[in-house]
Amino acid sequence: MSPPLMPRRRFVAAAAGAALSLAAGRSAARSSLRVLVGSSAGSVPDAVARRIAERLATGGRSALVDNRVGAAGRLAINELRQSAADGTTLLLAPGAVATMYPAIYAQSGYDARADLLPVSTAAELTLALAVGPGVPASVTSLRTFVDWANSPAAQPSFGSPGVGTPPHVLGTLFAQRAGITWTHVPYAGGPPAVNDLLGGRLSATVLPEGLLRQHAAQGSLRLLASAGAERSTFTPQVPTFAEQGFNDVVMGEWFGFFAPAGTPAAVVEELAADIRRACADPALAATFAAMAIRPYAGSAAQMAERIGREAAVWQPVIRTARITVDS
Repeated sequence: MSPPLMPRRRFVAAAAGAALSLAAGRSAARSSLRVLVGSSAGSVPDAVARRIAERLATGGRSALVDNRVGAAGRLAINELRQSAADGTTLLLAPGAVATMYPAIYAQSGYDARADLLPVSTAAELTLALAVGPGVPASVTSLRTFVDWANSPAAQPSFGSPGVGTPPHVLGTLFAQRAGITWTHVPYAGGPPAVNDLLGGRLSATVLPEGLLRQHAAQGSLRLLASAGAERSTFTPQVPTFAEQGFNDVVMGEWFGFFAPAGTPAAVVEELAADIRRACADPALAATFAAMAIRPYAGSAAQMAERIGREAAVWQPVIRTARITVDS
């Protein structure tokens, strides 16, 4: 037996209510926007978020960056989960929160598929390994670094922007492939790690090349390898890990915008279009280039496809390498 048809008046009222709700969501997204970032001011994610937010603050809309630092970005993710799904709150985060973290954290506190709604990618960059004055000047390649790290007097360490971040995973993977043991020192962002590297308190760092290349040009540190499939256009003189015999130590880092689960598709589409327009600004590309970052925007569907593809690659690697965090 077919269910009774909804009376016309009730149907019209329901349709009108849905339309008003959607319009309210679009209006809210247009009037104000909060961009959550899980790392400190001055970090690469913070810089990406702020530069794009500046361009999203148009047509009477305000755009505020809200740094929620801690737990390797999971505090910001938790704040997103508790936010209204109306397009007024976004999270700018590394793609790793959806591709790597599910395999790294035994108790992440969120479900990447259920809680993080892809909106648009935003930027991509190249990671690099650098050494500072705490490492002998004779170390100028990965092979000489491995030889030094395995010497009796060495006490190698490496810094990253936090436990479970792509730089941490890359450094751990390289150490396993190279057969070295080094101490991982997590920081709340890249700049503090650079400071300790320059001060000789840290042997090496794995960080975005944009945080390192100026100091390398000044001779304050040495870039030993970049992690892309090919040499970076920003540091073409630096060989890749693969070129130096570590064929599977290849990783790119990218950042994207996520919305709370349940955000209407039309609102997501509108936000993604705004982000694409922001990333198409030549002035933004020039600003990003100064930081060795490339703007990289796309649709929600394209971002979701990239997450699925990279999760299928990296989660088995992470589990095989036993890169895990209990909490």
